[in-house]
Amino acid sequence: MIFTVKPYDLLSKYYHHHWERYCLDYLPLIDALTAEYLKGSLQDGRSPMICDMGCGTGQLTCSLAARGYPAYGVDLSPAMIEVARLRCSESGVEFYHGDMLDFQLPVPTDVLVISYDAINYLQGPESVGASLGNLARQLRPGGFLLFDSNTPEIYRRYDGVEEEYKVPGGRILQRTRYIARKREGHTEFRFEIDGDIRTEKHVQRVYSPREMKSIIAYAGLEILEAMDDFDRAPVRRRSQKPLFVIRPRPE
Repeated sequence: MIFTVKPYDLLSKYYHHHWERYCLDYLPLIDALTAEYLKGSLQDGRSPMICDMGCGTGQLTCSLAARGYPAYGVDLSPAMIEVARLRCSESGVEFYHGDMLDFQLPVPTDVLVISYDAINYLQGPESVGASLGNLARQLRPGGFLLFDSNTPEIYRRYDGVEEEYKVPGGRILQRTRYIARKREGHTEFRFEIDGDIRTEKHVQRVYSPREMKSIIAYAGLEILEAMDDFDRAPVRRRSQKPLFVIRPRPE
């Protein structure tokens, strides 16, 4: 018999074997953006406070803290938060359970990062806009929000792809499908560990760069940068995982 569990209930235990390392691509970009956009907002000489929203197992959060940034993490998955707290217990970083749609930041924050397609788990443009608006309006004056978003292009590329990852006690099979009529990416993780078989099914709603720009504008936010990738080249119509730097629109 094969049992199906909630997203990240099992993947949280194995996330460090492959997936969490990708978030480290954010570190040099965050360094560059804070130096550029916050240079007039930190006149007291302090380091910018950063919230890692959708922090997962805490790899990016703790890496930011090691870089000298006061940082904390928030995630919707209790399983991921539990792993983050255990793995980062000596860092002094605080982790919180919360939903970006209505989460209230525990401390004033200069930068808020939503990394590696956490935004795509929100199932509709209204939820995306409301979540971005909720978080961006809680930033310190001059602060900004940085996030990426999966587009239809990336799921067209990986549609039908199957990947295998060896882990202690067995393997994980990852299968990806793109449901074009629903604009949804479906990823199934099959865990074959110590003779036990379980699956997790993840569903993401995808948006073109043009659609995401419209969502941002409708939420009353302005775009400081829209990037194709971490090299900060301008976003393209066929970008696969564009990044956006946004803030509340000046009144």
